[in-house]
Amino acid sequence: MLGSLVIVFPTPHEGGALLVRHRGQEWSFDPAWEFTASRTPTIGYVVLLNDVEHEVTPVTFGHRVILTYNLYRAVDNPASEKGPVTGAFSSPPAYERRFRESFEALLENPEFLPYGGTLGFGLRHSYPIRMRSDTSMAC
Repeated sequence: MLGSLVIVFPTPHEGGALLVRHRGQEWSFDPAWEFTASRTPTIGYVVLLNDVEHEVTPVTFGHRVILTYNLYRAVDNPASEKGPVTGAFSSPPAYERRFRESFEALLENPEFLPYGGTLGFGLRHSYPIRMRSDTSMAC
């Protein structure tokens, strides 16, 4: 894993600033303030490499909605695993390409959910984060 990509959606909230520390320096990214200052709809994003320390301050009002992606490097040679990040990433496996093609075809079909609807996907992991309704968050 190289690091993480964090995408912050423009939901009304206060707090939730991202504090980033690296090599003795510290930066702060406050999406609530950034979204308030922006005159156009926008999202925020931050890439955090593994050697960067970070924390999020508490949200004091509203909800901070984010997506976090773990970024991985494909390793063809385990001996080079600790070396610098170079070369091309491998292409997705065949089953992933087939799923994507089938899913895109389904979404392009005007007979599929012609009046809108909701899609849901089974989740693989469950984390012991308690939400207000006392249910665990799953990803």
